[in-house]
Amino acid sequence: MSSMTSKTQLASTTAGLFVEAAGDPQRPALVFLHGLGVSRWMWAEQLASLASDYYCLAVDLPGSGDSHGSPWVSFEDSAARVAELIAARAEGGRAHVVGLSLGAYVALSVLARHPEVVRSTVASGLSTRPFAHRWWWSMVSSLVSVLMRSRVLARASAKAMGLPPDAVELYVRDATRLRPAEVRRIYSEVFAFDLGALGELGGAEARSRLLVVAGSREAPKVLDGLAYVRARAPEARTALAPELHHTWSAEDPELFTAMVRAWCGRGQLVAGLEPGGAAADSSGGPQVAPAGGPGLRARKG
Repeated sequence: MSSMTSKTQLASTTAGLFVEAAGDPQRPALVFLHGLGVSRWMWAEQLASLASDYYCLAVDLPGSGDSHGSPWVSFEDSAARVAELIAARAEGGRAHVVGLSLGAYVALSVLARHPEVVRSTVASGLSTRPFAHRWWWSMVSSLVSVLMRSRVLARASAKAMGLPPDAVELYVRDATRLRPAEVRRIYSEVFAFDLGALGELGGAEARSRLLVVAGSREAPKVLDGLAYVRARAPEARTALAPELHHTWSAEDPELFTAMVRAWCGRGQLVAGLEPGGAAADSSGGPQVAPAGGPGLRARKG
């Protein structure tokens, strides 16, 4: 993993969230929201690459990383905290918001409920319609919530994903500190999530600055949900990252970073992404890795 830039600092806000900052606070802000089972460290390569042009803020969401002392409540509560952080830390009180997996659900909730703080949104790796057979997935998530606290399983999962030694220790720390009740609460919201229930997503202008993306090797539930994004928010864009998986921000960090730069800077899709996505939605299949949540895969090659 790349190290953070030299212009970093750790601070807490009145919203009770810890954030790693990189770059000039006078530049437009980029807020990064991580997945379940990890924390702000997953964005190290993006911060290192983008801090020369943006004020980058990598957030530890409630219950995760150095925000683990602040319990996870809901997508809505986390969105309110992120919006408060943006208003307090970002130039002009607005920021570009980038989220992956759990972070993507929070990013869309920020857009829907606090559009005044959002410049643009990138959301990767989320389902957009409720799951069928949620009773089954609830049982699965109950098991996962317990297994995630095993240091042995967390370490094995990290090594299987090809994480470097420093990242393995961070992954084990973050995964095993998650409280089972909060993990079950998160999964319950994921299984019930319906993009349509978020209303107008901030209006037509805000929707035109929304990009929803997925690795082409994501679970079918994620891929098929892209069509629902286009139906509910025709002004938004959807795209696929070819031959990549759920945590493609680590699998191909150069492409992910280029996507963020192109979308947040110019409102354009970067070369290397495939516009569009699946043509229909389905109601089954998981969209997050059940063991350890959305951790990081090894980089390509």
